[in-house]
Order: sequence, then structure tokens, then C-alpha cells
Amino acid sequence: MSEMYILYDEFSEGIMAVEDIDENQVKGIIEMTILYFNKEKYSEKVKNLLKAFFN
Repeated sequence: MSEMYILYDEFSEGIMAVEDIDENQVKGIIEMTILYFNKEKYSEKVKNLLKAFFN
């Protein structure tokens, strides 16, 4: 789901509902953000996603 959000802007409601996501889901999302963090096309979206989880 997180990869679909990063690549295609799908499932944004589910991904950004931080309070409804369990620990395993957060780990999976963070793993995906690491994969895409240094890709210029996706870096801004990944940064925003990480901010949502760490604020």
C-alpha cells in the first residue's frame, strides 16, 4: 500500500491515517520510504510521509 502511495498517489487516506496504523504497518511503510528516499522523483513525497509518522 505504501509503495502504491509513493508511486501512484493511491491509498493516501489509509497511509496518512497514522493513528490507525499498527506497528508492523509502520515498519513496512518506513522500509518503503528508505527505498525511495534518494530517488529525486519521490523524495519530497517520502519526506512528507516520514514527517507524518514522526510528528
